[in-house]
Amino acid sequence: PAKSAWEVSSTTTISRASHKKLDQLRRTTFTYDRVYDTSSATIDIYNESVRDIVLASVADGYHGSIFAYGQTATGKTYTMHGDSLTSSGSS
Repeated sequence: PAKSAWEVSSTTTISRASHKKLDQLRRTTFTYDRVYDTSSATIDIYNESVRDIVLASVADGYHGSIFAYGQTATGKTYTMHGDSLTSSGSS
């Protein structure tokens, strides 16, 4: 498998993967509320980061919105819609 350009340093931090010793001096790190790596299951992401937002919004009479950001073709739409896109009867 191809090596990722990013590495998950913790549950809240990602860093640009270093491939050269000089890169260590210019290491780029970003911190978020929560970071998930490739081993994360969709249900875990939903339960840990989405469920409470949606349930609290609905209970208060508001629409809940989730913004999914990431590289093209990494599964954002599938994560939000699941199999409903393919099981709705359309081909």
